[in-house]
Amino acid sequence: TLADLLGFGMPRWRRVLGLILLLWVVSTVAGAVCWASTQRIEIDTSTAQYRAHPAFVDSLARGPVLNFARVLRLTGWRIVLRADSLGQDTVAVTRSSDAYRNALIVIDVRNLDADNREEIVLHELWHVKLSSYAGIIRELVGAHEGFLSWEVARKEEALVTDLTRMMLWR
Repeated sequence: TLADLLGFGMPRWRRVLGLILLLWVVSTVAGAVCWASTQRIEIDTSTAQYRAHPAFVDSLARGPVLNFARVLRLTGWRIVLRADSLGQDTVAVTRSSDAYRNALIVIDVRNLDADNREEIVLHELWHVKLSSYAGIIRELVGAHEGFLSWEVARKEEALVTDLTRMMLWR
């Protein structure tokens, strides 16, 4: 019966604990449904690289970007994917504003190896996920330009790389 399910007839502390567990399960299931519906992945179609490779860029947005944004629970973020030139050795860069929950991921399709596209996308999304923490650390270190700020950037990059490889079992 419903009375048994809610724990009536049990000591009060067990009833409260059972109700908390029930609410936790319901909120987890409801949260999972809401996360899927709040992803805003947009594609910047104004670049020459997009016009040259529209199917590939669209597949990145519909595939790895959307999937990993869900996994990392980037709820309510507006993520813009732009295919654009970055330079000889740069594959991708990310700029994000944690306060406004906006992120821009720029990927140079010419430098992107199809075999590691998921790794690159996940790596950049980890930067988005950790942007609030990295921003606080950058503000604290901001007065100490030079070696300390360079070391913080290096450690952030190492952490993001380790988290990416851990998730992909590499």
